[in-house]
Amino acid sequence: MPVFELPSAKNLSVTKAVETFVPTPLYWRTLASDEHTIVYGTRGSGKTFLLKMMAIDHLSAFAKINSQAHTALHESRRLGLFLPLGIDWCVAYQSDSPQGMRLFRDGLNLSAADCLLEGVETLLNQGVIPGLDSTIAEAALARELSELWFRPLGRSVGSFATLRRQLLLHQAILGDLWRNGQSPDPAEEQAAGYLFRAGELLAPLRNAICIVNERLSLPVHHRWVLCLDELEDLHPGQLKEILTVLRANVRELTIKITTQPYTIEKTLTGFAPNATAVDFRDYQVERLQYDPHDQAYVDLAGEILKRRVEDKLRTGEAIAIDLFGQSTFADRAGTGDPEFRGLKTRLLASPGGRDSARKKVPVAAIRSLRRQAEGNRRSEAYSGWS
Repeated sequence: MPVFELPSAKNLSVTKAVETFVPTPLYWRTLASDEHTIVYGTRGSGKTFLLKMMAIDHLSAFAKINSQAHTALHESRRLGLFLPLGIDWCVAYQSDSPQGMRLFRDGLNLSAADCLLEGVETLLNQGVIPGLDSTIAEAALARELSELWFRPLGRSVGSFATLRRQLLLHQAILGDLWRNGQSPDPAEEQAAGYLFRAGELLAPLRNAICIVNERLSLPVHHRWVLCLDELEDLHPGQLKEILTVLRANVRELTIKITTQPYTIEKTLTGFAPNATAVDFRDYQVERLQYDPHDQAYVDLAGEILKRRVEDKLRTGEAIAIDLFGQSTFADRAGTGDPEFRGLKTRLLASPGGRDSARKKVPVAAIRSLRRQAEGNRRSEAYSGWS
């Protein structure tokens, strides 16, 4: 899953992400599960990429070239919403005060509403829901969602574009109102034109999903996949809010969270007095890590090499064996073995190879994967993993 041109998958376009992505069993397992899931992984291990490829726009594009993705989207209706938590308003107000927590809830609710709107728009534009008049559905949903999310706006909302402008406008107003971390009084909010209906964390999203399910003729209790990225940047009070939702019975949502391998299991929640996130464990735990000696690592590295060299005739594992032999990849990646150098040169100079300026990319890629895997393995000792 890693991308070698960029240090992070955050800014990849949908097209580039789909071209680069190598799905793994962990990806399919996490996407298909109806259980809340927390995925641990060190920086650069592919956590963000994993969640982004679950988002509706990415999965829709991926479904055009991958039959398993097509089934997940069109038959299983795995509808993902990708929401990064390491955004400015989220990390800027590190306060447990009631005022600071209201900012966090409103900000996250506004962002989640925007994510849902983007996902629904993709569903309509891509024709994922057959037999649906997208124009009529958009107008009805825009009107109903605006009435759900806002107090009377004083203007008609008949399109997603108009509704999105309101969501973005209210995010900006919210930032101004909370500029100094002070709680504005109702008169200030009214003067600023802040009309968003405050509520519990993710309540606006959950209520909106009920409306969307009905309009799109999805099963009443269909569960959307909410992907929350970068949990490690949150303040303890914010983390408590997220984990409380995770502990609750969120019928409309399956929540997927990624975080670095710093334990959250002792973090308190609001589920019960002094209850911690690990009590009764209402979520699954996955670890995004690879050992260079494991077959899973060989398979992943081989498929990445196959993409890089664009060799359509052989399997990724065969290409990897040509490059690195039957021994561990790392044993030959940095050697001066003439036979290895000759194999590498012939492979990369083949018709499917890259130009000379990029011929070293596969070797750099495998070294990067090895470093990541060893880093993940070492992290076990520090995180208390058995």
